[in-house]
Amino acid sequence: MEIFKKLKANNILSGLDVHFARLMGRLAGNDAPELLLGAALACNCLERGHVCVDIPDMAGRVLDFDTGDGFQFCCPSEERWIDLLRHSSVVGDPGEFRPLVLDEKGRLYLYRYWEYETRLAAAILSRAGSDHFKVDAGRLREDLDSLFPEQGGPGPDWQRVAAVVSVLNRFSVISGGPGTGKTHTVVRIMALLLGQASGSGSSIENFKIALAAPTGKAAARLQESVRGARGSLKCGSKVREAIPDETFTIHRLLGGRPGSPYFRYNYENPLPYDAVIVDEASMVDLALMVKLVQAVADSSRLVLLGDMNQLASVEAGAVLGDICNADAGFGFSEKFQAIIKELTGDSLPKEGSGSGLLGDCITLLRESRRFGSESGISILAQAVNRGDEDLAIEALRSERSVRRYDLPLTGELKEAVKAWVLKGYGNYIRAGVPEEVISAFERFRILCVHRHGPFGVAALSLMVE
Repeated sequence: MEIFKKLKANNILSGLDVHFARLMGRLAGNDAPELLLGAALACNCLERGHVCVDIPDMAGRVLDFDTGDGFQFCCPSEERWIDLLRHSSVVGDPGEFRPLVLDEKGRLYLYRYWEYETRLAAAILSRAGSDHFKVDAGRLREDLDSLFPEQGGPGPDWQRVAAVVSVLNRFSVISGGPGTGKTHTVVRIMALLLGQASGSGSSIENFKIALAAPTGKAAARLQESVRGARGSLKCGSKVREAIPDETFTIHRLLGGRPGSPYFRYNYENPLPYDAVIVDEASMVDLALMVKLVQAVADSSRLVLLGDMNQLASVEAGAVLGDICNADAGFGFSEKFQAIIKELTGDSLPKEGSGSGLLGDCITLLRESRRFGSESGISILAQAVNRGDEDLAIEALRSERSVRRYDLPLTGELKEAVKAWVLKGYGNYIRAGVPEEVISAFERFRILCVHRHGPFGVAALSLMVE
């Protein structure tokens, strides 16, 4: 169809999207534009990080682009579009084995991604809805007092609350921005779990904890952070020594098989760990997350760490953000609040509904220990998260810990960054011993939005050298 040629020519659809749409038309024996467009968009949404296309949201929307002839394309009306999809042989209701699935809210999925989402939701809700672990409350209070001394500030110690939530639940999420102490908290969670294991009469060496992250770089950073924080823990030497510092990528943890989407460890052959802790969980896509959750034994804990506002997965699905936004008030149920108060002494604010199963599993770390709430970088981060461009520009103009510079012309870039580069990397080059080299290198970074192009990683790296 001519319309698909124009949509493809203007990068609204890819060649794969168009071929998939035509295949659905042949299988259905129907080349109605509503069916072909729905199929093409359901395929295309994966490239844009989504697992489905929202038909009611797309209905009636004008797709305009510059073709030189003023061409515009308007998506079909919602009623006609959904009616035709529901009567197509290649589109099924949830649970039917068809290439495409259309749910009751008008969201159109490829079957595989509908199944991933359904399996993941069921697995998480099953873990969230199970009974809390039985703990030695006296030992837990004692360890909490040692590991989380009184902070002296107003309000509850959310790091301590997050630790209790993770010890009690089979599934827990700790979300927080940079500097809120996610790694600080998780090292203490491991100490609490090992303390409980040692007090239960079983051998502390038999309690196995796995630390994982989506990428090799994230796993290396997690390992470095755990090693750095472990030495300062106020706990027994046996507990400290039992805290693992080996980290895995998720693929390595699950036992990836070359050339196969399947893993050695799965729901039939669960991971041999009592607790699995995953850092940078916002980067985990839907397909990998469902395989990870199903591979954790029912009797084990799963703790996800990350920032729901950043580092979305490269593949389709913003799983951590969706989990957190399912209970956007971050409110615990009254029953669970009472348990936390009994163990920590913290009275929690009555915020959010706390009515869902996930409410008692999610903790948001609010306070940055890296920079104050009134600093420029904190205000900028809040503005970006809220989509408040006026506040973001105001924060940059204030020059309080952040500063905005106009982008120089390509030919002027070298002179514009020269002083920063010579100062930043000069300290690194002049350092005399390895410890000083590493310390100096950690204090200066250049981050690029692109990999290629005049302002990309490749060009800037050559310029720095």
